[in-house]
Amino acid sequence: MKTLIKTLAHGLSLEGEARPLAPTVYTTAIRSEGALVESLAGIAQIAQGLGFTRYNETIYSQDGLSATYHAEHDDWAVSLAIDCCTLRKTASLAVSGIHNDEAYTLFNEASSQLFGDC
Repeated sequence: MKTLIKTLAHGLSLEGEARPLAPTVYTTAIRSEGALVESLAGIAQIAQGLGFTRYNETIYSQDGLSATYHAEHDDWAVSLAIDCCTLRKTASLAVSGIHNDEAYTLFNEASSQLFGDC
């Protein structure tokens, strides 16, 4: 197990190969009183409008009180994940990407459109 973790932490490149760029992750969270299904519908619509339409999926918790929406961007190596938890009344956003500028730009756009000035 330690070998696997060490390998993942150091990348999967072979000896002598250039190491791939490490991804950057931006996160934020807000308090949310919104209903889960309606929130996820709005999240999906906004995310798709920002270009996050590849491999989109929504995963619900077993108790149905929370869910995570995930998608990848069409043009950039950037992914988005949004978690909504009605029990804790939170919504969190994470945007990650290999290229910092693209990830940061899309994080700001997603945060602004999803959470406004919260």
